[in-house]
Amino acid sequence: MFYSLPNKKRVRKMKQSENEIKAAIMKYLEANGYSVYRINNSGVAICGKGNKAGDKVRYAFHGKKGFPDLVAIKKGKNVVFVETKATGKKPSPEQAGFLEVAGSCPNTIAIWADNFDKFHYEFLAKTKGVYL
Repeated sequence: MFYSLPNKKRVRKMKQSENEIKAAIMKYLEANGYSVYRINNSGVAICGKGNKAGDKVRYAFHGKKGFPDLVAIKKGKNVVFVETKATGKKPSPEQAGFLEVAGSCPNTIAIWADNFDKFHYEFLAKTKGVYL
């Protein structure tokens, strides 16, 4: 997989897991003065009737589908919503929809990234370096 930089140079993406990408983005934003919150909006396994071994497992979801993985706030500046994906994966329609709506609000940056370099490039492009 490749993506292009502004100078038209193609760069090979390094494969990263979703958790590796989240950790790198959190560290970057915190180093730049943001308070970062990781949202765990995933299914929780619940066993069937008696919650006994062998009962059918089902999942209960907390929160609304589409809410991003990370929310970062820099006091007096802006809010950043970040949806992370493992390298090569794309956001769901609900996630893309949330980012579109959130990104249309003033002082709000909404980004999805499947590697840290993509996040960094998008973040700098959307902030023009102003919020660092």
